[in-house]
Amino acid sequence: KQWYQRRVAFTAGGDPLNVSEECITNVCLSAAPSLRYINFKGNSEIDDDVLSIVVSWCTNLRHIDLSMKINVDDRIMEILNQSSSINSLSLSRCDAITDMGLGTFLEDRSMRHLNTAGILGVKHQSILNLTLYSSKTLVKLILDGGNLTNRDLELLSELKKLQYLEIEYCDEFTEEGYRSLRLLPDLLHLKLSRAFEFTDSSLSEIVESVKLRSLSLVDASCIGNKGLAALSQFGVNLQKLEVSSSYGNTITDVGLCCVLARCQHLRELLLRGIRGASNFVVLIPVCASPHLKYVNLGGCQNIPDATIKTVARLCPHITIHGRFAVLVKPDS
Repeated sequence: KQWYQRRVAFTAGGDPLNVSEECITNVCLSAAPSLRYINFKGNSEIDDDVLSIVVSWCTNLRHIDLSMKINVDDRIMEILNQSSSINSLSLSRCDAITDMGLGTFLEDRSMRHLNTAGILGVKHQSILNLTLYSSKTLVKLILDGGNLTNRDLELLSELKKLQYLEIEYCDEFTEEGYRSLRLLPDLLHLKLSRAFEFTDSSLSEIVESVKLRSLSLVDASCIGNKGLAALSQFGVNLQKLEVSSSYGNTITDVGLCCVLARCQHLRELLLRGIRGASNFVVLIPVCASPHLKYVNLGGCQNIPDATIKTVARLCPHITIHGRFAVLVKPDS
């Protein structure tokens, strides 16, 4: 019996449901006329035959999530390529996919969302096809940068509608490559992991041109007070800031005070492993954004526990995790 359902997820709480191939096939085929979104994340019951049936029957399918499935390879990409309607795809941790398999899928296809986190096979051809055919449509992109270079970052600057960009393992990128990101006019959310060569100059150039709402720099060891000063000057719309470093950086209270005082739309502040942070937290009750709801100070070794507890008492509306990443309960 046909029924009208736009979204089907074979997961519960993020975990795959233990259902049979027959059940999956019947559900998808019953909803086929209207089905737009299917979530198969981590589901081991999806094989080539089942997916081929689903793709051929669900002619209006827009999004499919195959994340965390170990058997997703270029053969699966060939099956997905049979559908011309798919414009949103999540393949996180499907590391058997190659550059050729993904690149062929992206050819002559206008994508809106693409998640290839953890796929080292994503290389130049995939990036090239993405920019050639999705430059005016792609809104969200998550990549593994392990085999990408500055040249690929320059290509990404052609994605003029991109609003969300996340790149893991940015080890190979330099300041020259990061400079290209300033050419993304609609970029609102930027997350870079292992961004060892992301400098104050890189940050300054980007925030002067791009009005970010969310910025996450994980293991950004070259960021210092100059970068935060530029961010506080131009990042008036910033709602989330995350800066962490396992190797240390030059950020101190001076730069953090600038952020607190000027970023008056800030909702989340995550500072992990910032060893130069100490007394800036006393300014949170005085001049922090009235919208601030969450502060994480994990690994900020030089901030006294007593100071954090005092701030927590004065700001009961803010959830604060202290230097051991433990929820701080205010002093009574």
